[in-house]
Amino acid sequence: MNRFPRLVLLLVLCCAYGIRAAEVVDDVDDDTVIRKRPLEIEIPKEAPEKKPEVKKTPPPPAPAAPAKAAKVEKALIDLLALKAPEAEFNAEIRAIAKMLMERKFTKDEHDDLLLAVTRNVDRSAKAFGALLDPRANLDAKLRLGALEGLRLAYTGSAGGFLGASALSEPNPDVRRAVIQLIKDRNDRVAMKYLFKALLNSVENGESTAVTNSALNTAAIAALHDLGDKQVYEVLLFLERVAMANGITGTPYLDGIKIDPPNTDLQCITPNAEVGMMQYTQTFPGLSALKAISGENFGHDLKKWADWIDKQPAYRK
Repeated sequence: MNRFPRLVLLLVLCCAYGIRAAEVVDDVDDDTVIRKRPLEIEIPKEAPEKKPEVKKTPPPPAPAAPAKAAKVEKALIDLLALKAPEAEFNAEIRAIAKMLMERKFTKDEHDDLLLAVTRNVDRSAKAFGALLDPRANLDAKLRLGALEGLRLAYTGSAGGFLGASALSEPNPDVRRAVIQLIKDRNDRVAMKYLFKALLNSVENGESTAVTNSALNTAAIAALHDLGDKQVYEVLLFLERVAMANGITGTPYLDGIKIDPPNTDLQCITPNAEVGMMQYTQTFPGLSALKAISGENFGHDLKKWADWIDKQPAYRK
């Protein structure tokens, strides 16, 4: 018999036996009832890979609203009660000026300070104004704080302090802030103070043009920075008078009237002397007008008048 058919037969029998082995007979015993079905082999499932636990950082706590400083509370009590002795009151104003300098307050505290100083505005303005004196208060930053205090406690009396500060303040930052506040408030009290200082720096008779050079220099510098149109108008008027050979007192020049400008500034010198010849004038006129305006039209008064007409109320 050929060997090949035997191998085929053997292969067929093996396959049949393998298929039969994959099936299980019913009712093997009482405890196990298995119907014919393919043999199932349970493959253990792999445990899911654990992700590393990420610790969540708790958010930072919200900043607590700053409590009002004890100084503010005490200052408010004293200011509103109007009972603080002078020394204690000034000390509290100094503490408030320091806070205003450092801006260490909340909006509500700022509103409370505004209410406090305006309830006793004249006393507060006087105390803040005293802190502007660089001889009594050497701290330039504190002087800036006092200036902010004057913005809160602003009255007519503040003008005198601002005018004096514009003349004597050595710190350029503080001085600029003073000049700006005068402009912002259109403070005519400060302007009168400064213009009077200019007049007081010049002749008290007819022998000397300038009797106080330091005051004259300071007044001209402050008036230059302010650039007040009324100052130009008054100085032009005084120059017109000076050009009329030696007339005293009245605005009439040998029957010719020179009308003074419509201004709130003083239009005469301290002793009512209006001057001598134009080249020996003894009160502020053309020379001061040149220095304060920064312009020079010589003795062409019409050009001066045309230029002044075009100027704003204050230098920008």
